[in-house]
Amino acid sequence: MRPVFDSNHKAVREGISKTKMAPDQVVMAMNSITDSYDAGLCPADIAKSRKGFLGSRNPSAQPAFVSWVLRQAGRC
Repeated sequence: MRPVFDSNHKAVREGISKTKMAPDQVVMAMNSITDSYDAGLCPADIAKSRKGFLGSRNPSAQPAFVSWVLRQAGRC
């Protein structure tokens, strides 16, 4: 799928400050979350699968971050 976010997107800069992750990691996480939603997963399932894959302490696996990303992408 086409990426929604790139490193110049305003939401990515905000995502970096929210997660304290590297810019490329934030772009990848935000696009992955958006792709998962577009594929039919609900926000709770996206957060749950990210926690299982990345660990529960990863900031991009938090339900609030997942919801925020989907709002920034215009999905919710």
